[in-house]
Amino acid sequence: MTDISALNEHGLEQMLSEPAAGTREVIAGLEGDIVVLGAGGKMGPTLAMMLRRASENKTIYAVSRFTDKAVKKRLDQAGVKTVSADLLDESCYRDLPVTENVYYLVGMKFGVTGNQPLTWALNSFLPGRSPEQQVSKGAKSASAFFHLRGISPVGPGASRTSFAPAGATIWIVTSSGGQRR
Repeated sequence: MTDISALNEHGLEQMLSEPAAGTREVIAGLEGDIVVLGAGGKMGPTLAMMLRRASENKTIYAVSRFTDKAVKKRLDQAGVKTVSADLLDESCYRDLPVTENVYYLVGMKFGVTGNQPLTWALNSFLPGRSPEQQVSKGAKSASAFFHLRGISPVGPGASRTSFAPAGATIWIVTSSGGQRR
């Protein structure tokens, strides 16, 4: 087992973006390319890199405002095709890649103090507009989020001390309204 305390940020990102055999199998079974909307955030870069590593024969697109240019550079270096776009700007959709598979990770959790209008727009307004439908050839888009077991969805949320990765469930919510774990 790898001692993660000895890893630098790059090493940790490499470890986290290494796809498991099951991930490789699932991604290989998907038809067409993949776009990750909101790829410049907390989870997006690692997911996009994992998708790239899981499937050499697909084009992986990462769409984000890329306010952190270092994230865009890392994705470019990993072989992910980056697209700078503000999904709140309707005119950007005509230039986005249209793919069979979409991961929707757009949202704002950090840096919201004093920026409530943008937080509301990204977390409430934009999902209601279903931007994944604009870039998807079908209803195969998905959003992933974590539900930590033992943490009430109506409570104050998780703290650093309550996080238990071994107890996490990953939910995939498709744009057609279905859910699976």
